[in-house]
Amino acid sequence: MKTLIIDDEQPSREALRHYLGKYCPSVTVVGEADGVTAALESIRQHKPELLFLDIEMPFGNGFDLLEKLPTNHQLEVVFVTAYEQYALRALRMSAAHYLLKPVDIDDLIGAVAKVEAHDFIAGLKTSE
Repeated sequence: MKTLIIDDEQPSREALRHYLGKYCPSVTVVGEADGVTAALESIRQHKPELLFLDIEMPFGNGFDLLEKLPTNHQLEVVFVTAYEQYALRALRMSAAHYLLKPVDIDDLIGAVAKVEAHDFIAGLKTSE
């Protein structure tokens, strides 16, 4: 599953990339971005199926990014943030999962499994 990591903090991106590589073999990190503008370009370039998206970033937040995406671009979003207060808004925006920093490995594995199950079910529905 082609994946982008979008977070303004490089250590957070590195840790998440490491965890995904070690514990989630179905995930291929195809790029990273440190803000909304770079993320939009990376999404256009790589056409990911999954975003790991921080909320609080300079010059825009994760919600701003999602609102700027083309409506025809289908992807799953897992929010990864230190802020609990955005969980309800994330769920309203159809987030697949909401992880709090520091990321718990079991929660990360569960989030990826949930996205994979959703994609599998969606694939079954379109093939009927």
